[in-house]
Amino acid sequence: RLVGSSREHDGWVEEKGPVGDDLDSGNETNIAISLEWIINDDMRINLRQNKADVDRVMGGAQGGGLIVLNGENIFGDQLHNTTRLNHGLRAVDAAEINPLSSAFVDQSQSILNFTNPTTGANITAQYDRPGVDNGPATRNSSFGSTVDPSDCIFLDREDIKGDDVCAYTNGLNQELFDQQGTQLEFAWDISDALQFKYIFGYNTLLYERTTDDDSTSSATFDSQFYVNHEAEYVSHELQLFWDINESLSVTSGIFFYDSTIDQRYDFYANNDKYSSQTFGLDGANGGPSFLQGLAGIVGLPAGAADESFAAGLPNGTPLGFLFGGDNVAVGVTGLTHQSAKTDNRAANLPVGDFNIVTGPWLGGADYLGDIQNGPAVGASFITSTNKTERTAFAAYSQGVWDINEKFTLTFGLRYAEDEVEGEELLGRYSESMGVLDAFGQTNVGFVNIVRGAVDGAAFLADGVTPNPNFLALTGAVEPWLEGTPIVFGAFRELKRKDDDVTGRLNLDYNWTDDIMIYGNYTTGYRSGGFNLAFFSDTPQYEPEQLAAYELGLKGQFYDSTLQVNASAYFYDYEAIHTFTEEACDPSDTLATAQSACSVVDSTSSVQAAPGAEVKGAEVEVTWLATDQLTLGGNVSFTQAEFTESFFVVDGADPSIPGAIYDIANEADRRRDVNGRRLPNIPEYKTSIYGNYEIPMAGNGRVNLLANYSWIDEVYFGSFEQELDKAPAYDRIDLRATWTSPSESWIVSGFVNNVTDELGIRFIERHGQTDGYRRTAQVTEPRVFGVELSYTFLN
Repeated sequence: RLVGSSREHDGWVEEKGPVGDDLDSGNETNIAISLEWIINDDMRINLRQNKADVDRVMGGAQGGGLIVLNGENIFGDQLHNTTRLNHGLRAVDAAEINPLSSAFVDQSQSILNFTNPTTGANITAQYDRPGVDNGPATRNSSFGSTVDPSDCIFLDREDIKGDDVCAYTNGLNQELFDQQGTQLEFAWDISDALQFKYIFGYNTLLYERTTDDDSTSSATFDSQFYVNHEAEYVSHELQLFWDINESLSVTSGIFFYDSTIDQRYDFYANNDKYSSQTFGLDGANGGPSFLQGLAGIVGLPAGAADESFAAGLPNGTPLGFLFGGDNVAVGVTGLTHQSAKTDNRAANLPVGDFNIVTGPWLGGADYLGDIQNGPAVGASFITSTNKTERTAFAAYSQGVWDINEKFTLTFGLRYAEDEVEGEELLGRYSESMGVLDAFGQTNVGFVNIVRGAVDGAAFLADGVTPNPNFLALTGAVEPWLEGTPIVFGAFRELKRKDDDVTGRLNLDYNWTDDIMIYGNYTTGYRSGGFNLAFFSDTPQYEPEQLAAYELGLKGQFYDSTLQVNASAYFYDYEAIHTFTEEACDPSDTLATAQSACSVVDSTSSVQAAPGAEVKGAEVEVTWLATDQLTLGGNVSFTQAEFTESFFVVDGADPSIPGAIYDIANEADRRRDVNGRRLPNIPEYKTSIYGNYEIPMAGNGRVNLLANYSWIDEVYFGSFEQELDKAPAYDRIDLRATWTSPSESWIVSGFVNNVTDELGIRFIERHGQTDGYRRTAQVTEPRVFGVELSYTFLN
């Protein structure tokens, strides 16, 4: 048997940038060939080979939505801010008189007010002054844009029309997927009561995605995201089916599984910021010599520092070594992030520990490395390569016992074991005050030394106000916002083993010949894993464990014209995997060089929240109302919430920006998810359909089908905030189909999403670096068309 399909459609999200095709196009090809070999009356082999290819203009995925629900100006009108240089915040104090202090009040800025969630105290804040304040390097990607800041911003989430959906990108959006799979099944009927089956699976896939990460077409602070995911999966399963007698049968098996996943991701820019050596720190490369300037401060001969870096420093060399001063607890090398991997293994560090190396940013595309086998870019400013190897084994047995005509009992046990090994290697550009702090220098001092060599302009025009000419983004001039440009690399290896025994118990009761009632109890387990690519302070997470209870009914009524399936269920999670942001322990310092907190204040992680409950009920109905009319539908109710205390930081909440809180008081930003709804789960869902058939005597028949569906509001964060809520939405689909008398010809006309109202399927939450904007995936717009099919053999 050979099956092939090819589907293609243009993008339906209008690209408003100067280049690029419309977004969310479709281009998918699938082909599969199946062979069956009947060896003899007792043995047969089924073999299936498939190949799938996707090559489309990417319109957004989880982690890359391009529909902007609110812009970076979250504290004002929620539109894109096109004038402010950065999103960084600082706490200010009206009593501070030193203009170089981060607490100094800039009279040209408005005051933002926040409330400490722990003490209730008022905190006043302003945006960072680039080059003056030591805040997070948060660049406004809209800076310098001439686009209307309200264009393609969808503030009214309940009224998004398909004809209005648009986005601004730089046109570099693509999704590629290449999957090939082989499945082989050998079945042997050993006897009338015993059958053996062997199942083999082999799959490989390559997934690549490039999407715009800043939701603008601006090239000033351009940010692109690229991921390359390659995987290989091999499985073997042996099953034995044994009918012990007429009332008892047993299915047993063993399962072996191996997988290898290699992943590369990059955040990169197509401007000169990261690729040009003009912005590096090595004067020998023709750029401004930060090292020479700093050497001059401490009285070293010009060029001495550059020569020291050029000679190559061993890992962990204190900066003080360069300048003859006291040792400073900041390890530096002139090596790339790859050295972190080499040094980690040479030092034989414990599993799970980071080895972190740092050094000056020398500029140039090779410093973090161009993307191998990926798009041609200037350079990455964040890059990571990760690898996971998993070996799994399971053994199981399940029996079905027909106790009598009324009762059937199903019971089973399963043992599962997972061994996982992983590694992550990260390289990242950053701007740090740490190097300057070691010498008591201010960021202003740094800027005057380094940037003065670029454009010859003093940064502070009058000692307080930034010189606008200095910040002008002309030619190769682009400011470092918060200190010394550095690069750091991190590497660690991880290993874990999980195992568990789970079971199932199900009792069916045949109340009548047409009604069956059942109840079951099932335990489930999902192995733990690693927080690769997140640079997480929690390197791994524990298994997810679940106990599920269900009570249901399946029945036919009114001479079998009405079928009803109903169930009520309760899921009790002892641990549930949850994506979080966790605050770093203030005791973690760069001197330890073993923690992600050496270089960041909080990290993204998957963690096992200690408890959650999901309760719900569902009813599905099919009614043959007349010979021509069929009605049906379903409705479900789900109540899902965390049930144990679990404190995490919400880094995407603009009411508690981390920049204005002392890291030592990070408890002010921690929140307990206990009692909160589980994200991504609507409380109610329903759908109703009707099909009316019109016989046309000798001319075939016509079927008219209408379908209505409705989905309740959903929160895409663990704290039930309005910013993270997708409102309820509904949809109407219509279809008319003519079938010829011989059923060889079928012609259909359809209209999907008749009202052209779009619902939000997913909300991506962005933190302070991106101005707390929210981006989204949405449902498809109104689509209408005609389908024609012809069957050659009937």
